[in-house]
Amino acid sequence: MTKQEALAEFNDQVKPHVVARYGPDDKVALSEAWNNFTDMLQKDGQITAHQYDTWGNPIQMRRNPMAGGDLEAMIDQSSLSWVLDMLAVICSQKAEHIRENWQDYDLARRWEQASGICETAAGRKSVRDVSGK
Repeated sequence: MTKQEALAEFNDQVKPHVVARYGPDDKVALSEAWNNFTDMLQKDGQITAHQYDTWGNPIQMRRNPMAGGDLEAMIDQSSLSWVLDMLAVICSQKAEHIRENWQDYDLARRWEQASGICETAAGRKSVRDVSGK
C-alpha cells in the first residue's frame, strides 16, 4: 500500500468518524487517529515497518509551518538544488555527531548515505532545470 492509498482510505473510512465525534478543527484527534490507523496497517501487514517509521503524519505536517511554507520559501529564495545541498551538509554533520558522541556507526552510515542521496539529487539535471541554475 502506498501512502497516497493509505491517506485515501483514512480520509474515506476513519476521518469522518473522528470529525463527527470531535469536530473538524480537532487536529490532535485527527493526528492521533492517523497514528493509530498506520499502526494498525503495519501490524496487519498492509504496510512495512519502514513505511510506518518514515511516513510523516499529514495532519501534523499541515499544522507545522516549517513543514511546507518556510521550506517552499527557502526554495523560492535560493533554489531546490541549494536546499538539497544544504540537506546533504546537515545529514553529513549529523553522521559525524552520531559517530563522535554515540558511537552508533550503523546510524552514522545511514546519515552519510542520506547525505549522498541529497547531494546526488541536487546535481540532477531535472533539479537544476526547475532550480533555474
